[in-house]
Amino acid sequence: MKNLILFLLMGVLSFNLTRSQDLIPQDKVVITEIRGINTYQLNGKNFNGFIYESYSDEKLKTKFQVVDGVMDGISEMYYKNGKLLERLLYKNGLKDGPYEEYYENGQLRGKTTYKNDKLDGPSETYYENGVLFQKGRFKNDKQEGLVEEYYENGILKQRGNYTNDQLNGQSEKFFEDGKLALVSTFKNGKLHGITKVFFETGKLMKTGNFKDDLKHGVFEVYNKRGKLIKREVFANDIKINE
Repeated sequence: MKNLILFLLMGVLSFNLTRSQDLIPQDKVVITEIRGINTYQLNGKNFNGFIYESYSDEKLKTKFQVVDGVMDGISEMYYKNGKLLERLLYKNGLKDGPYEEYYENGQLRGKTTYKNDKLDGPSETYYENGVLFQKGRFKNDKQEGLVEEYYENGILKQRGNYTNDQLNGQSEKFFEDGKLALVSTFKNGKLHGITKVFFETGKLMKTGNFKDDLKHGVFEVYNKRGKLIKREVFANDIKINE
C-alpha cells in the first residue's frame, strides 16, 4: 500500500514538476549508451528535466524524467487515443518500483514491481473486462511460488508452484466449471511422478508415471464407466512387456 501511495504521488508530482523543469522532445537530445544504460545529453551536458516523444499527429506518445543524464523518476507511454498504456518508475537508469500496463479502453492489463531492472514482487494480469487472468510472484526476474490462472468467468483454470522459474511439485488444471481435469507432479520443470487425467464427470481417464519428462512405469486408460481398457509399461519412454 505504501508503494502504491508513493507511486500515485510521483505521478502527481511529475506533472507539477514539468512547469518548473525543462521539457524537450527526444530528437533534441543526444543518447549515448554507457554500461547498458542510456545517457541523455543536451549541448554536451547531462540533461535534467522531462523528455517526450509524439505521434505523427503531435499527440503525446512517451514522457519520462531524466536526472543528471539518466532516467530517474516516472516514465509514461500513451496510446494514440491519449489513454495511458504504461507507467513505471526508474532509479539511476534502471526500472525500480511499481509498474502498471493498461488496455486501450483504460482497463488495467497488469501490475507488478521492478527492483534494479528485474521483476521482483507480486504480479497480476487481467482480461480486458477486468476479470483476473493470472496472479503470482517474481523474484529476481523469475517466477517464484504459487501461480494461478483463471477463466474469464472467474473460475480457477490452473495452478502450480514455481522455483527459480521452473514448475516444482503438484500442478493442477480444471474444467471451466471448476472440476479437476488434470493433476501432475513436476521436478525442475519436468514431469516427475504420477499424472492423472479426468473426464468432466470426475472419473479417471488416464494415469501414468513420469521420470524427468519420460514415461517410466505403468500407464492405464479407462472408459467413462471406469473400466480399464488399456494398460502399458514403460522404461525411460520405451514400451516394455509386463
